[in-house]
Amino acid sequence: MASEKSAKKTGNGYAEGRGAWLVNFPAVHHAGIPDTLGVYRGIFIAMEWKSATGATRKIQDAVIRKIKKAGGRVCVPRSRLDVEKFLNEIDAEIGSIVDDIRRMP
Repeated sequence: MASEKSAKKTGNGYAEGRGAWLVNFPAVHHAGIPDTLGVYRGIFIAMEWKSATGATRKIQDAVIRKIKKAGGRVCVPRSRLDVEKFLNEIDAEIGSIVDDIRRMP
């Protein structure tokens, strides 16, 4: 399994290749803020990168809950594949919304 730093670089590169705008947020600015913040298809996204065995801290869990409550999407990826799944879920939801709009009279 790749290191957290390597997975973050690869995963963020993958997301940017799919059109996401991302910025890495240093932890020194505010405890609990996810490592990577951005926008994908008009939706605020946050990714808190962890190693294969890493776990989020209580402060991170609290921030994650706040982001979700505000309508943002959060992922705790450990690999590029986790990012792919995360973005695919957003794409599927957007596609479903578009389909609903198309069916409106």
